[in-house]
Amino acid sequence: MPDILGCNTNLIRGRIPGMQYTINCTISIKIQESDLNINGLIKAVRDFSQYVLGKEFLEMTIQAMDQQHVEKIREASPDRFEHRGYQNRILRTSVGPLNLRFIRLKDREANKSSCPGMKFLNCPSHVRWTDQVMTDAVGMVPFMSFQNSSNEYKEQHGYGPGKSTVHRRLEGLVGIGGDFKPYLKKRHFRYLQVDGTGARFQDRSDAAEDKFYAGEVRFAYASTGENQPFELVGLWIEKSWKDCAMELYSRMSTERLDVLISDGEEGILSAFLMPHMRPQRCHVHALRDLSYVLYGDGQKKAQQKETFEELRKLPLIGCTQEDFEELTTESITSVKAARNRINVGLKKLSEATIAKGFVKAGTYLRRLAEPFMTCLDYFIETGRIIQITSNIIERQIGLFKNRYNKVGRRWSEEGLARWFAIAIRKILPQFDWKDCWKEILGSNEAVKLELQVCSIC
Repeated sequence: MPDILGCNTNLIRGRIPGMQYTINCTISIKIQESDLNINGLIKAVRDFSQYVLGKEFLEMTIQAMDQQHVEKIREASPDRFEHRGYQNRILRTSVGPLNLRFIRLKDREANKSSCPGMKFLNCPSHVRWTDQVMTDAVGMVPFMSFQNSSNEYKEQHGYGPGKSTVHRRLEGLVGIGGDFKPYLKKRHFRYLQVDGTGARFQDRSDAAEDKFYAGEVRFAYASTGENQPFELVGLWIEKSWKDCAMELYSRMSTERLDVLISDGEEGILSAFLMPHMRPQRCHVHALRDLSYVLYGDGQKKAQQKETFEELRKLPLIGCTQEDFEELTTESITSVKAARNRINVGLKKLSEATIAKGFVKAGTYLRRLAEPFMTCLDYFIETGRIIQITSNIIERQIGLFKNRYNKVGRRWSEEGLARWFAIAIRKILPQFDWKDCWKEILGSNEAVKLELQVCSIC
């Protein structure tokens, strides 16, 4: 036979500015001694308090707040408002569906009816799944597909929104475009890195047939100085480099920008390089691109070996960022000598390559010298160490690309922008993702709950 333990509690007193209410509850707990253990007890109480007590408590609290708010309105204008029944509303929350009934009043002066309590609580009138539920489900989207995010939420909570609801409500949580445009005028950035990566898009404007096309996502990262982290300052989807630069510089202070670090793409340089800035060519991309140019000139990989052997005899070729950061101001004399060797060596190698009939590769080597050695010139003049590769931005771009390729194989441009609005706050260390939810859900500091009396009879 099960034992029955009756528990009478004056359970919770909640306080809202201008409101005070008390709810008394009686809880009956049945315990089967033969199957009892501490883990089962904890789980049973947790599930009960979340899905039963939590649900009932919320419904009673909302009903009490609605009634008290309506009474205040009618007391202030007794002849203006007329009771006109109730409006039923079902909200799906993390503690289960709430079956609510809001008081409806008719405003005789305006000749229209409304539910003041719904407006007071900012209760949505057209959606069932609350933002509080959706933030938990959407928070998993940067790491898994919409379907898996829905399944994971259902696994954790017992029920939850479907994948279509998660996808559809993402727009309401982050905005239509999900644009990333932080205000940067008060920040003094010194170094800028710019790069892009590919994405697969679909155009669904024609209902009869989807159109698929390849596009690009473009990023800008900036740092305030040496040994300072690079942080995301710009993100654009299917925008020209010129438009990207204009948008970034419209909200960013550029007076102290010294160096633009990139893979050398002409579109980046012409758009982002300002007269007072210097281009720093990524050393990894420089060698990789040389291999592509040699191949375009007719040299296969085996035939390129001699060129790269001569190139690696020069200082700094193959040098890592860690090696470069070991330089001190006492090394300036040797750095100057190394710079001259690189300059002379690239010039000779360029002439020799052209003489062999590889004109494109030779021209590439001649043009590589100055942006390749910007780091040395900058160190000689200022004593500061800058990035010699774009590996930092490459790693983070790769992290994003791997994720959105797994979450969705094809995107609309607006859909990917909305995904980034959540992903950058979940993935990048410069953001606290909890602040993102505070913006959407509002602060919970307006509500304080106290457990005042709990007695076992």
